Amino acid sequence: MKYRKIIINLLLILLLITSCSKQNDVINTTISDNSQIYDNSLNNNVKEIYVTVLPPKANEDRYNFTFDELNADLTDPISNLDPEVKIIFQEGKNGEISKSDYGFGLTQYNATMEQRGQSARLSPLKSYKINLNTKAPWDGYVTVNLNKHPFDDLRIRNKLAFDLIKDIPDITSARTQFIHLFIKDYSEENYSNDFVDYGLFTQIENIDKKYLENHNLDPNGTLYKIENFEFKRYEDIIMDVDDSDYSKKAFETILEIKEADNHTKLISMLDAVNNDNININKVIDTYFDRENFLTWLALNIITDNVDTQSRNYFLYSPSQYNIWYFIPWDYDKALGGYEDFRPIWQKGVSNFWGNTLINRYLRNEENREELTKKIEEISEIINQKEIDKYVDLYKPISLDFLTRYPDSSINKLSDEEINNEIEKLRKSKDVNIDEYYKSLQRPMPVFLYTPYSTGNFLEFNWSDSFDFQSDQIYYDFQLSDSPHFDNILLEKKNLLDNELIIDNLPAGHYFYRVFIKDKYNNTSDAFDIYYDRATLTYCYGVKDFYSN
Repeated sequence: MKYRKIIINLLLILLLITSCSKQNDVINTTISDNSQIYDNSLNNNVKEIYVTVLPPKANEDRYNFTFDELNADLTDPISNLDPEVKIIFQEGKNGEISKSDYGFGLTQYNATMEQRGQSARLSPLKSYKINLNTKAPWDGYVTVNLNKHPFDDLRIRNKLAFDLIKDIPDITSARTQFIHLFIKDYSEENYSNDFVDYGLFTQIENIDKKYLENHNLDPNGTLYKIENFEFKRYEDIIMDVDDSDYSKKAFETILEIKEADNHTKLISMLDAVNNDNININKVIDTYFDRENFLTWLALNIITDNVDTQSRNYFLYSPSQYNIWYFIPWDYDKALGGYEDFRPIWQKGVSNFWGNTLINRYLRNEENREELTKKIEEISEIINQKEIDKYVDLYKPISLDFLTRYPDSSINKLSDEEINNEIEKLRKSKDVNIDEYYKSLQRPMPVFLYTPYSTGNFLEFNWSDSFDFQSDQIYYDFQLSDSPHFDNILLEKKNLLDNELIIDNLPAGHYFYRVFIKDKYNNTSDAFDIYYDRATLTYCYGVKDFYSN
């Protein structure tokens, strides 16, 4: 078995060298977005959309739900999918739907609607995905994504980010539109109901086959939406469709399949990414477009789009080649939108250290210099003048909706607080780049492992840290019976090894954490997060365990 693995690795290296040489000779992997599909005018208008939710019919199990049941975030017990409702979708102006408007006069459904998003489902005001009749698209869209962005205090960050991305080479953006949504609920056959104001949403172009076609990409290419993916091999889940153990449901917990008949290209790429015998630069130059990869990573750092370590983007590969591209998605927590208490590692490059591809890339000094250069290049395009232009354009929209119901019910902000948030947005790019440079000086975060008992002793272990300057790394260990470390039972400082052995503990529930530092006291913490149900708070860098 050992020799077989060695042979496979050698063959993979040989194939990689051959394919790299071949592709560099004949393939121009650069992508260029289709600038003609965007509205060249400054798009600060707000379109009015009117949705009438129709009563369910007992003989239509797929749509046999009320609007309240759709918003309850249930799962359809028959199809195991999100509930859908039939709707009438219309556009209006100034509170009226006139003859020239989309959907005027309709009394029968022309679309279906379901909830969308992940963390957004926790908000009282939901986001929706609307699927229109393919024969009657609205503004060229068959799928209409209406995003509430409840965790963005300003509701404008996602649109602003994609407006900025439009001017960046080597990556594609997406079309966006502000929407004022009104919903009339007939689902429980109360026909006296009128349209209810649901406030401000952002419509964003759906990433699908049509998107690929519209953005000068291959509509027959492979497309995945990232759900919980860190470029690990995931051998027990990511396998080809003809494997007897293949489960599409399990596969899609990691990567949602948008366009893919098989997964051979994906598996080939992951085998190479996870093979430490192959130089990471050969892997990138064979399986990725380097400029696209760098641009995507640099954009996430510049905008502090923290929620992209393992989700919130797409992977695309054209049908004729093995090259993979990153397509951005979801920036509502970017540009100063996520300023709550955060662990140290969630700032700068360390935010991506758990991602195998980025981890291997960043270990190379020349690669880090390359990333820095790309950040500086993009910063010249997304300059302060450009940011201010869009902020000034969208500020009146934000102030208008956030100071009245229903948006005011999510974040009760005064005019002064809204203005302070807007100023924070303006300055966020420079703050984020400064955090990037700071993160290059810090040791990288670690994973904490569950301690185990050996005889009369308890052994703690954690993964090795890494320092870009090759400084000596020290570990500070703390043990407590509280997740907030109100009472520290044991503390060990300046450990050189990533392990500690202590006497067995009395039976109970315990917590430990490790801080990593270098000789200049640049400090990081562990990836681990413990959720304290008693106080409903997250404890960062903390691992819990039980002693028997």
